[in-house]
Amino acid sequence: MMFEQEFTTGIKAPLPRSESDVLQSREGGPPKKRRKMDSSNKDARAAIQAVMGRFSAWRLDMARFSASANRALPRGDLLLMDARCLSIQEELMAARTDLTVTLAEAPEKIAGHSRVVDVVRALDNIDTSLVELRMRLAVANGRPPSAEGQERGQ
Repeated sequence: MMFEQEFTTGIKAPLPRSESDVLQSREGGPPKKRRKMDSSNKDARAAIQAVMGRFSAWRLDMARFSASANRALPRGDLLLMDARCLSIQEELMAARTDLTVTLAEAPEKIAGHSRVVDVVRALDNIDTSLVELRMRLAVANGRPPSAEGQERGQ
């Protein structure tokens, strides 16, 4: 409890606080503000989860095809690998579209999260590697690079 003391000048001033007054004001005072939880890490992980699940299959196929690119292959094997590469490119475009749609509705803090940025870079790297792989497969087997690789500017 704070009481005012009137000095000879007529000015009212608060009395010094005792220890019991301090404890009472802490207990009966306004509630402490709760710390705001930041869930952007969890939300970013949820946004990229579907895309991240596809990476391992793409990389595994690309690694197998890359090992085969240094040797002559039967035409049937080359066609199968090229078809799978085209399929991966389509999946990459779909994944990029899904990610863009998901992030369009997300707050800026999630869309600009470092995990999301890393996934976008990884998609770019896989796309670039895929175009280079298709060109290597074509050259290794005596064929000119396909038109799709040239259209993409690679």
